[in-house]
Amino acid sequence: MKIGKLPEPMLIRSVLKEVKHRREEILVGPAVGQDCAVFEPKEGDVLVFSTDPITGTVKDIGSHSVHITANDLAASGAEPIGIMLTMLLTPETREEELKEMMRGVESACSQLNMEVMGGHTEITDVVKHPLISVTGVGTIKKEEVLVTSSVKPGQDIVITKWIGLEGTSIAAKEKEAELLERFAPSFVETAKHFDQYLSVVPEAKIAKEWGVETEGKDIYDLAHEMSDLAQEEYGKIRGYSRWLKRAPQHTQDLWHEAGIEPRAIDREVSCALHMTHMGNTSKPEALIRQALRNGLSDGWGGSMCGTEFSDVLFGTPKPIDTEANLGVMNAENVNIVVHGHDPSLSEMICEYADSKEMIDYAKSMGAKGITVSGVCCTSNEVAMRRGIPMAGNFLQQENVVLTGACEAIVVDVQCIFPALGPLSKCFHTKFITTSPICQMPDSDFIEFDAGTAGEKAKQIVKLACENFKNRKPELVHIPDLKHKATVGYSVEAIVKTLDGVTNSQVDETGTTKPLLECITSGVIRGAVAMVGCNNPKVRPDTAHIELMKKLIANDIVIIASGCSAQAAARAGLMDKAAKDLCGAGLKRVCELADIPPVLHMGSCVDISRMLILASELAKDSGLNISQLPVVGCAPEWMSEKAVSIGNYVVATGLDTYLGVEPYVSGSTEVASLLTEGVRDWVEAAYTVEKDIDKLGDLMIARIEEKRDALGI
Repeated sequence: MKIGKLPEPMLIRSVLKEVKHRREEILVGPAVGQDCAVFEPKEGDVLVFSTDPITGTVKDIGSHSVHITANDLAASGAEPIGIMLTMLLTPETREEELKEMMRGVESACSQLNMEVMGGHTEITDVVKHPLISVTGVGTIKKEEVLVTSSVKPGQDIVITKWIGLEGTSIAAKEKEAELLERFAPSFVETAKHFDQYLSVVPEAKIAKEWGVETEGKDIYDLAHEMSDLAQEEYGKIRGYSRWLKRAPQHTQDLWHEAGIEPRAIDREVSCALHMTHMGNTSKPEALIRQALRNGLSDGWGGSMCGTEFSDVLFGTPKPIDTEANLGVMNAENVNIVVHGHDPSLSEMICEYADSKEMIDYAKSMGAKGITVSGVCCTSNEVAMRRGIPMAGNFLQQENVVLTGACEAIVVDVQCIFPALGPLSKCFHTKFITTSPICQMPDSDFIEFDAGTAGEKAKQIVKLACENFKNRKPELVHIPDLKHKATVGYSVEAIVKTLDGVTNSQVDETGTTKPLLECITSGVIRGAVAMVGCNNPKVRPDTAHIELMKKLIANDIVIIASGCSAQAAARAGLMDKAAKDLCGAGLKRVCELADIPPVLHMGSCVDISRMLILASELAKDSGLNISQLPVVGCAPEWMSEKAVSIGNYVVATGLDTYLGVEPYVSGSTEVASLLTEGVRDWVEAAYTVEKDIDKLGDLMIARIEEKRDALGI
């Protein structure tokens, strides 16, 4: 490129066209001939600025520049809003390189809900390599401003992630050839991808929410401090759950008045166990109040901790394409199936299964590669972050072994069939347990913990590869059954998707208001949060699938998690082509937003995301959660965990519909409280109907009743 200002046509096609408007605070953004940006902070906010140059690297320079600046703002307690971008390019820089830099910038901005506000782009021979200088702008309440001068002796310095993270990633990319002369390819490849962990914005957000000072603290130490605070939520002796303040004030007031605010998580569990011991509580009302309190300690406590900190460690999910059903297994590859609920184990298994070292090892054993697929909630975790295919849900865990093509089924905790041990012995499959609290007969126990995570994951993958040669070809039968699915609709991803269909010049972005407008206009009638297990008492998945088909045909969007989500994926309802099964209104929304009619929100733990989404809808609409045309449904619920989930969904203000009768019919008083009485406390209650078609009718009727009450 010629020295001087970037030519206008190139500026338009390779810079400005890559930049998206997503922040309502930015009134005037980048344009040809526009030298200044206009930014309007909200009342009570002050502006925070940070500036950083990025030198010494060309690869991924765009995304790095945004993350480093955003981290500085977040560590000061500010919400990053936008950046002013100065790019100095060499005459040797190709336009495609410029475009790639801008795509990196925009990708990072999109991830962090920031915006390029303006800047300057120039070709010059003054620099030897492309140089990017970024000035970041954030906002914070005036009374919350943090400055380094306020740091006092004796205060902790907190670090999240690892020292040298950025530098290691840059070195691995820029000096890959030299490093491969001394280090294993898998080691270098892992180091190259360290940049995916650069952002500290998620953990800084939680730290600010919990009143933790972040300014000047090391990332790793901050992680330890946040971990300690999170663990205290389980055993603290005073106060209530920290996460409760995320709920609308009206909901918090209901909990307080009903006396069901959860305290420490473990305290509520032990309290429930004590109350139900012989000779203690026999008053139904007191038992139900504790059941709701215990449920809230799960949904607005333990599960929310699990979701938020998984997002910090492994990334906040965003839409990604995958496949579902037993057909995702590969007859020519080593097949490893991860199963359970702990994403740390499955993430490490996936990491090593994807390494060149292990793939080469699998090939040396006679396989063509390694296929990792998932069962149950672990499957949801790796699907929405890595696109790992979903082999099946709860009642399909034995079927992956029955294919005869499973080298290892690796489990952690919850929903594991003890029968997997004896069944695996009928085939060549290794049944590997990894948790001290989930040990089972006829299994290989390889204890997994954070300190030896890499070592143990590699051991497991290697064991699976070595087992390939023991496969019995005559027993191999993989059904030709699989469907495409788009998964990973976190709250952040849903908001981002909604921003894509707003008029960014006049409409507010970064909110749930576009969805609310669809609902109030009648294009979408409402939403159902579909959750829960499979239950052997009923035909597996049938209730989930038939209800979903009925609801989307009536223009009701579905948000699904856990085994319900996998049922939808296996039935093709998370394929964008499923829009053709929808009513005219929902079909149009699916086309405009480029989404399937059933949105995958994650595992059972991630039902906490649904609570946040409902809270945001209530706040953005000015309504109470109970007024929203939204209900919950667990048509095939089965486990103790499902009872807890149902309790916290009801206690949050969402009517919940069950297709399997709970074990309360022996007491008319308890049954009456759950289906009617608790509505006086939390403005929602249970409905039980074993006829699935009638259950769907009841949900539709309730949604329409709520619409009528709102006059929409």
